[in-house]
Amino acid sequence: MFRLSKKAEAAHEDAIWALAWSTKSNLLVSGSVDETAKVWNPEDISKPVHSLGGHDLSVVSVALDGEGKTAATSSMDGVIRFFDIVEGKALHQIEAGPVDTWTLSWHPKSNLLASGTHTGGVHLFDTTSGAKLNTLSSEAKFTMSVAFSPDGSWLASGGSDGAVHLFDVAHAKSAQKLAGHNKPVRGLAFSPDSSIFLTASDDMHIHAYEAKSGQQVASFSGHGSWVTGLAFAPGGASFASCSSDHKIKVWDWKTREVLHTFDAHSDQVRALAYSADGKQLASVADDGNLHIHDVLV
Repeated sequence: MFRLSKKAEAAHEDAIWALAWSTKSNLLVSGSVDETAKVWNPEDISKPVHSLGGHDLSVVSVALDGEGKTAATSSMDGVIRFFDIVEGKALHQIEAGPVDTWTLSWHPKSNLLASGTHTGGVHLFDTTSGAKLNTLSSEAKFTMSVAFSPDGSWLASGGSDGAVHLFDVAHAKSAQKLAGHNKPVRGLAFSPDSSIFLTASDDMHIHAYEAKSGQQVASFSGHGSWVTGLAFAPGGASFASCSSDHKIKVWDWKTREVLHTFDAHSDQVRALAYSADGKQLASVADDGNLHIHDVLV
């Protein structure tokens, strides 16, 4: 059964660009151009549980720690802020720099935070001390997306030139460079077992690669504009994509076919996140709305 089950209109005062769902505390965190992040109870999204302020410009990325209790938010103001999402309290911040905070991913098993930069690198920060530990070169002009694998062994980055890098986290070095797209890669997602990762591009295609070999194993097409975000269902049997065409598609991983298309958003959809049981899928868009869909495959 596929249906739009909950809708928060004007969840933010401006476009919503970032979303994360804590599978441990069962809370949603959204980040918006209105300079705020908000925490939501998915059981009732009529109003936020907490509003997280402090940023001076658009909040462009949200990442959660492995325990699902702390969120990192990044903004065009060059600051990464950390919040206790259960209590709604600001914790600390990292002054990362004005071009170094476009996209975030938090290592699932440690205090390592990856931040994609406008200059093509991927910074690695210690979330406890705030120290910058390393910078990985992706050879891109602009790193638009980053994602750690669920087992923490891989870090993928997508560039404005369409190139994708896969880094060996333990050795902090490049393992694969893939040139499967010719336009910006805005979304990345690993399968639950970390063996496969997906890439979403402005070329309107989604590619799937084996993490170990870098071999492309599948390609998906069906969106009518940029593919902006991806999320693998927890069980790995399906995944979802969102696009500037205002649509969300749920795909069957084995058959490579579209199971359902949602089209309730009125502007480009920016980000997706699954619930822990995989039965619900949340989405946010430039229309300022937060949706939760039932996706019982």
